[in-house]
Amino acid sequence: MSGPETFSAYADAPEGDQTIAVINSTVEESGRTLSPDELARLVQERAEETANVNQEEVQQYVSGLRDISHGAVISSLPPGIGGQCDGSGIEIAMSTVEVNGSVSETVACMQEVTDHEVYHLINGHTKPMDVAADAGPYAVVIGGEGFETTELIEGLTVAQTGDQFVSAEYKSYKERLLAAIGSAGISLEQVEQAVSEGDLTKIHSPASAPDGAYSSEFAISA
Repeated sequence: MSGPETFSAYADAPEGDQTIAVINSTVEESGRTLSPDELARLVQERAEETANVNQEEVQQYVSGLRDISHGAVISSLPPGIGGQCDGSGIEIAMSTVEVNGSVSETVACMQEVTDHEVYHLINGHTKPMDVAADAGPYAVVIGGEGFETTELIEGLTVAQTGDQFVSAEYKSYKERLLAAIGSAGISLEQVEQAVSEGDLTKIHSPASAPDGAYSSEFAISA
């Protein structure tokens, strides 16, 4: 690890800017998959070696890293992906833990991404799902609205874990799902149970589709 001279270009920067530079350069220089605890240690060590650092913000950031749970690791993921779950483990993108804005916003984003992926993990969202045989091109129809598996699962997950930092597409999944369950007269908890059990037929309501037509406005390719 290089010493304080690495940050000489930021010597005259405001305290907050120097703090962000310390955090982000540590993330970038790690260049490998590592645990949140290990990254927290590296950031803390670098911050202690560097002048003009807001130690309260560093501690806020380090605490946020250490709140990442369920054995998640931090790794380099494709652009646009903040985290992912493969059914056995969780990865949080390095881009998620880099500070883009304020430290407090980054910590909130880390928490939301972690909650999202943990929800996938503990509810078995990567396992095969029993889909409705008469749902046309969809996995299930709820309140007359057709959903593919990804749309349903991500809409449910966003509804349960937050939408402050997700994409507009994921927000649309949530909004469509909430509208559909309202039309169908079922609860979000019933959807959660059906998805967790891997049986989407339990929430399928084809009779509510007008003239047997399902919405395809937001359909995504398989």
